[in-house]
Amino acid sequence: LQLHRGQVGGRRVIGENQFEPQLWSPQIAVGNRQYGLGWFLRTWNGKRLVEHGGNIDGFSAQAAFLPDDGVGFVLLCNVSASGLQAGSIDVVFDAVIGDPASKAPVAAEDPADLERFTGEYRFDAMDADLTVLLRDGQLGLDVPGQMVYDLLPPDADGRRAFRGFEAITVRFNENDDGVIVSLTLDQAGVVFELPRAGVDIPEEITAADAWPYLGRYRSAAMQMEIEVLRQNGRLAVDVPGQMVYELHAPDDEGRWAFRMTDAISVRFERDENDDVTAVTMNQSGLDMRFDRSAPPPPRDEETTTPTAAELMHVVHEQRGRDAYEQLLNLRLDGTIEFRNQGIMGTVTTLVSGFDRFWQRIDLGVFGWIQTSCIGEEGWRQSAFEPLDELDGPMLTQLRLGHPALVLDHWATRFESMTVTGLTEDGVPMMLLEAEPAGLPAVKMVIDTSDGRVVRAEGGTRVAGGGTIPTSVRYEDYRTIAGVLLPFRSITKTPVYGEVVVQIERARPNVELTREPWFMNLPEGAPGPLD
Repeated sequence: LQLHRGQVGGRRVIGENQFEPQLWSPQIAVGNRQYGLGWFLRTWNGKRLVEHGGNIDGFSAQAAFLPDDGVGFVLLCNVSASGLQAGSIDVVFDAVIGDPASKAPVAAEDPADLERFTGEYRFDAMDADLTVLLRDGQLGLDVPGQMVYDLLPPDADGRRAFRGFEAITVRFNENDDGVIVSLTLDQAGVVFELPRAGVDIPEEITAADAWPYLGRYRSAAMQMEIEVLRQNGRLAVDVPGQMVYELHAPDDEGRWAFRMTDAISVRFERDENDDVTAVTMNQSGLDMRFDRSAPPPPRDEETTTPTAAELMHVVHEQRGRDAYEQLLNLRLDGTIEFRNQGIMGTVTTLVSGFDRFWQRIDLGVFGWIQTSCIGEEGWRQSAFEPLDELDGPMLTQLRLGHPALVLDHWATRFESMTVTGLTEDGVPMMLLEAEPAGLPAVKMVIDTSDGRVVRAEGGTRVAGGGTIPTSVRYEDYRTIAGVLLPFRSITKTPVYGEVVVQIERARPNVELTREPWFMNLPEGAPGPLD
């Protein structure tokens, strides 16, 4: 249909004068690409390229074609995300059509000159360190959970392409003394700056100068709230479910461009008292206004903010940690709804103490998922994957899903924690930023009046090392056997959309046919609730 411009089997199904002007006509700019009707539009080695990829749980795909050359391909993978999606375009078309430039001999570089680039570079979007190393006399970039990508010699602009994935490049940045301080990663026009470990990033805005802009801003039209904060000595915007975007210093017109892409910028608005009252985000010519929903944090918040240990004590006292420790176990039964997919199911959770956790999600004809852990052991199994014993970050992530997580000692779950004050809807709250081992940092907004976690933001690690931005809102708190628990959670991700879990029944100290925590039992063994 695409390569024959609206014809299938010699029969036209889309009008010739409608097909190309509609589908392949640029409608909106996305980085250095254009977007038509359902397709990204750009060039590949000077040739017109039409492409799009996609992901959903257990599946990923990439379709791309060069319409003027009459070639194209579709890549289907049975994983949630794959580096092949972006890389396949160069691999396939270079093999089918060829790129004479790629066949030219590559001049060797002196390994001694390359040593200064090696080291670790912090990639906040993945919450991981990428390592530049020397391998067989060439530079390579080790991306955790993926592979070591060979880096080609630099072009005239200093960009080094990934061998076999030439659409992705890195450029090393040095200071006035010639010291490498960061690298810039460019993936299809989306740019990330990775500071080098051990190198101080020059401060671009002081805490005092940043203070008037800080705080939360809400768009009633989009039903979304963003936060302006200071990160790495720069002003930044935290977009829920996405990431923290650091900003360039403002231009002469007051626009603060995103460091990731200059196609997005923000502009702050002030009232007659010179107070910042709103922020307007511009993306490819479209303005989105966010009005301030809370005042800036107190300038002297360091003297009023509790430590993480003090905040934990408040939560434990308000939520009933002592009562929870008296329970033999707790069973939670409820429903789960994947709202964007129209899928409903049931969910059953069993917990005991702080290190035992079993859960089964049953989606009927759409399959099931079962997970469990005890101590430092954990398993996952589903209708689409065999039993898998988890370790490392995946095991840590499973253990963080324990419903009584905040009632445990936080220092046993997180490597570092910081607490800052904020205000939501006029109510003073605390923001706990906690870093678990090998996983993205978790941000929890806590109401200290009753210990409730109002919402949490972070990332979900998937097989292969990728991370999905994730936000969760907790509602419908109820007290069961002296323990205050949320009976509803609403999780949002760009992959699954909105997922709602509603607990309908909570039962303490239930009788079990066996310990459910071990999933590696012989086939045919009775389930914990049989």
